[in-house]
Amino acid sequence: MKTGQHLAFLAVTDIAFFRSSDGLTQAFTFSGKKYFVENTLEELERLLDPKDFFRISRGMTLRLNAIHKIHPHLNGRLKLETQPAAPEDVFVSRERVGDFKAWLGG
Repeated sequence: MKTGQHLAFLAVTDIAFFRSSDGLTQAFTFSGKKYFVENTLEELERLLDPKDFFRISRGMTLRLNAIHKIHPHLNGRLKLETQPAAPEDVFVSRERVGDFKAWLGG
């Protein structure tokens, strides 16, 4: 992980979610810190354990134990509360809701 001009090692178990915006991917830790990562969400999807992480939308991959609450939302989507709180509202896209529910049950 990059922190300014430095590289840092970050344990996967410390990561609550990955967020991608404007071509940049960030890892958010359970302690509330964020780090830029060089991998895209697509690359991370192949690298991370699918039992622990799920790609809920184009812009976010979430760790199972970062989910605090799940609420039904408009148009068949789900709204999630995360711990730590994400910088913006977190939604499971309509196309991924079925797979997300299966992942939760698995």
